Amino acid sequence: MTSQPLSFDRVADIYDATRALPDHVLATIAQTIVTATNAAEASRFLELGVGTGRIALPLLQYGFSYTGVDISPAMIDVLRTKAGDFEKLTLVEADVTQLPFADASFDVALTVHLLHLVPDWRRVLSEIRRVLTPDGYYIYGSDGSVDGQPAGAIRRQWRDVVRELGADARPEHGTREAVQTELIETGALLASYRVVQWEDEVAPGQLLEAIRLRTFSQSWQVPDDVMEEAHRRMIDWATEQYRDLTKPVSNIFQFGFDMAWWPPSSQGPNMERQKE
Repeated sequence: MTSQPLSFDRVADIYDATRALPDHVLATIAQTIVTATNAAEASRFLELGVGTGRIALPLLQYGFSYTGVDISPAMIDVLRTKAGDFEKLTLVEADVTQLPFADASFDVALTVHLLHLVPDWRRVLSEIRRVLTPDGYYIYGSDGSVDGQPAGAIRRQWRDVVRELGADARPEHGTREAVQTELIETGALLASYRVVQWEDEVAPGQLLEAIRLRTFSQSWQVPDDVMEEAHRRMIDWATEQYRDLTKPVSNIFQFGFDMAWWPPSSQGPNMERQKE
């Protein structure tokens, strides 16, 4: 298995159309990050896996110096076009396990939907701590459907079917639980933020077709014959569950993040704060 972080070049042209977040959600995410990290205009932000700028663009509105790193030149090109003339945006094509920055270069570092894609995710955390100032903050964010929602149920069922057919979907590397454990072991304190929930409608058939077309990275290593058989079985399963696959069904989605920081001295057991 390769240790190289996963590139999203293949979906750069459809990424925003298939993973967009509502404007009010993005605004809430940005405001919460700014408040949590006590960011000021002089704060220097670093986002690893910046992609097409879902998180970066709302934060740029605050006037921060913002550096985005991604291994995918196609994703960076999309962001560069969208960003226009933001003078304080710097985009760097680089491997997130080997950051080309000096120690203590940034006040805030972010990853959103990244570490589960990187086999050597612990190296990424080490690099993040290296480039952060001693009083800097690390944000580990993610979004997805709330437990029990149709979109999540369809994705889980698809993974189960793929396994039944003798194949594997993309492995999950740096899960939230593993990252939390690693951060605490390095002496970090943690605060968890449930930032925002929102409702959206998704037609089961539309989601299944997106999976069949390999829109999402979980399917990229699955053989073609398994993909087609899995799709056939999923149509049968979804029809039994939802009847009309063309009819949108309501889903509740959420975004949250964990924030880590390292106190000057971390003697004894670590404390974990919770912010709801």
